[in-house]
Amino acid sequence: ASEPDLVDVFPYSDRIVDLASVDHGRASEGKRPIFVEISHPWPPNEANILEPATWQLELLVVGDNIRPERSFVTLSYDGQWPQLDDPTIWKHFVVDGPHPEPLRPPEDAS
Repeated sequence: ASEPDLVDVFPYSDRIVDLASVDHGRASEGKRPIFVEISHPWPPNEANILEPATWQLELLVVGDNIRPERSFVTLSYDGQWPQLDDPTIWKHFVVDGPHPEPLRPPEDAS
């Protein structure tokens, strides 16, 4: 396993991070990838770029003065982006969580 990405947060302050984004200028076969944003600079092997699909991310928050908190977030994206400010994007890009336990994928109905 690789080392986790670390972000410093000063005591009694908040740190808001963008978890993921979609790059409008980079599409393959008409679908845009998801970029996981929490590591800068991005790794040279582009391991932060995810193909459109459903991905479950494990997040671990730790600090000198808090108990570690582990949570799971699911990103589902079909690769489609209507228009830049179109609110229907949230039908194509769904963020679910955080959850205290990993979500199990639905059983195959076949």
